[in-house]
Amino acid sequence: MSKVHGHSSFDNVDLGKIKARWEAGDRAEDIASEFKVHPNTIRYQAKTNGWEKGATRGLHLDKLTETQKHVVIADKVERSLEETEKFISDSDRIRQMVLSFQARLLKNRDPVTNELILDKKDADLIFQYLKCCKISMETLSIGYMGKRKAFGMDESYAQDITVLPWED
Repeated sequence: MSKVHGHSSFDNVDLGKIKARWEAGDRAEDIASEFKVHPNTIRYQAKTNGWEKGATRGLHLDKLTETQKHVVIADKVERSLEETEKFISDSDRIRQMVLSFQARLLKNRDPVTNELILDKKDADLIFQYLKCCKISMETLSIGYMGKRKAFGMDESYAQDITVLPWED
């Protein structure tokens, strides 16, 4: 950079960056330290060129807010996907247990009448297992619905929907 009338001259790229930072509301000292000039040089350029300090600050904050919103939504989607996959896996494991108990229950049939042949002790044990499976599934479902609510999985954002269901 060369000195002109006591102030550094900038190329258009640097001047554009400085202007953008000034209009975003950054302090002259912070901008000056990055471009290795005196803070008064930044103030002089702003005054001479009619830059309005903080003129684009709201725009930057809006962009930042929008970006943060997308990060939060992406995080919610990721967490909700993990919870859904976990719920499906746990549900499938309970389903497999129920099927194995049912198979055990139904394997002893009279060949002529096709009636179940079970002694009381086996029948009670299988019934207890099936009851435990039912309680486990209900507990999983309640927990999953609570997590859906906590993660905002059931919330709908009308303003975010760009395609109507029947327009797919």
